[in-house]
Amino acid sequence: MTVMFGEVTLRASLGATLAVLGALGAIAAGSHVANASNADDTFTVQTQVSAGNPYQVLFETDSPTTPGLDGLSVAFMKGAVDAYDQELRALPSHTDPNNPSMTVGMWVADIPAGASGLPLGTYSMTLNGTFGDGGTDSVATGVTAPFLASSAVTLSAASTSLSYPNITTTLSGQVTLTNPDGTPDTDFPAGLEVGIQSGGSTIGDAPVASDGTFSYTIAPAASETVDAEVIGDATVDSSAPSPAVSVTVTSVTPTLKLNVNPVTETYGRPVAVTGTLTYGSASTPVAGQHVWVNTTSSPSAPLASGTTAANGSFSITLPERAVGGTLYVGSASANDLTAVTVPLTLKVVHPTTISGFKTTLNQYWGLSVSGCLGFPAGDKTERITHTSGLIVEWGSSTKGPWKKLGAINANEADHACGTGGIEFSGSYRAPLNYAYYRVVYAGTAGATSYAATNGNAVLAWRYDDRITDYKVSPTTVNAGGKLTIKGTLQYWYAGYHNYSGQTIVIYLHPKGSNPTWYWLVKVKTNAKGQFVATFKDPVSATWQAVFEGNNSNGVGHLSYGSPEVYVRLK
Repeated sequence: MTVMFGEVTLRASLGATLAVLGALGAIAAGSHVANASNADDTFTVQTQVSAGNPYQVLFETDSPTTPGLDGLSVAFMKGAVDAYDQELRALPSHTDPNNPSMTVGMWVADIPAGASGLPLGTYSMTLNGTFGDGGTDSVATGVTAPFLASSAVTLSAASTSLSYPNITTTLSGQVTLTNPDGTPDTDFPAGLEVGIQSGGSTIGDAPVASDGTFSYTIAPAASETVDAEVIGDATVDSSAPSPAVSVTVTSVTPTLKLNVNPVTETYGRPVAVTGTLTYGSASTPVAGQHVWVNTTSSPSAPLASGTTAANGSFSITLPERAVGGTLYVGSASANDLTAVTVPLTLKVVHPTTISGFKTTLNQYWGLSVSGCLGFPAGDKTERITHTSGLIVEWGSSTKGPWKKLGAINANEADHACGTGGIEFSGSYRAPLNYAYYRVVYAGTAGATSYAATNGNAVLAWRYDDRITDYKVSPTTVNAGGKLTIKGTLQYWYAGYHNYSGQTIVIYLHPKGSNPTWYWLVKVKTNAKGQFVATFKDPVSATWQAVFEGNNSNGVGHLSYGSPEVYVRLK
């Protein structure tokens, strides 16, 4: 390694010495520091040279002929600290032809490196001279001496011909360091790096391992030439880059295929957009590719995004959306791939609830239902404004089997209830005295829809009654004759029981086109639930005994009518 300390013109008398030292760098004379014990004991540095390998310093001095410069040493300085001193040896001297009172001396020294020599680094130099009469003088050169290890770098590429999908290559190499004295330097300093360069610009830094090796992966967009140079340490000369390596990139743009699975979101629950990104006729997966989801076909400010896995698949969780419609899924252009965008129909289903469901069964078998169709408390985005799609079902237990009883009027008045809900009601004839009822909502269809739901089962019941042993006699009566109607009233509760103290109404329907029924007499059942009524028969008519039911005992009884019997009046 040769280090230049500045610009200088060497005297002609140095020619022979320089020929021995080889091609050396040089600088002009340094500044004189008055430090002599004798006013004549001074010297000046006319020329100084440093070079390697081995690293040498050479100084040309001018000093008085008598008593003359007797010895010279060089001090390598780190700021104000004397880091290392080296005695210089004298070469043949001669009288200064321009000033016969002065002697021109040549002084040279080899500077060792290592533990016993000068540590690597950059120093300033001060010369300390002694004279024959014991006097001394010092001269600060005013320049720096870069005492650095020289570096050599090799570089190779795992692949120098790139095309999709193999668009990356790993650069690797070896750093070799040589001390200024020519010995190998195997102690690679911590923090030493190799700068990877292309076109004069650094594209990345690679750390150098303890054995001098390094590696760095690049993905060039176009063909380029790269080299490597040591950087990152003040003890290493980084002026020798590696031989260049050329990497050729062949542009191949495959046709991408973006497949996206249908997406239905249940409002209030996370949902993911899933699919695969492939290319070519063989549907080769594209890994590590950015995929976005948005309300427009632009990737700017997307709703969500993700990255494809090794098999080209992706799963991107969408933020909650209240309204369905068309979204767009796309893959950005990168790594020799062109952008691709596909539409996606998002369906949003809002769960529904049926709350406050009530049933009432009156004594005449009339069943009334009411309730509220709405949404869970957390869904305040929707509003139901009509009662269509509601069916009332009944079953003998909470598990059914369920049978349709009737539909709720689809156009009931819009009375709000619950969360975004609407009240509903309906009236029907009960199929049994003891049954469970529920309301079923069919839901709606569309991009934004309401989910079907079933309400809770609710029991409605009354005691079931009957008239047994019912008789009408005679069935033919003379004018002014008497008629007797009798029977027994019973109710069911784990078997039939006689029902005492209840009113039985005797009805007749006269013969003819008039459909009206008329009650004639009311009688009470005795302790055994029996009743009997005897009276004059006023007209040929159809007769029936009716128990109207009641609301006693907190539950009540259902009405019951006996069989109809026709009695002819002669």
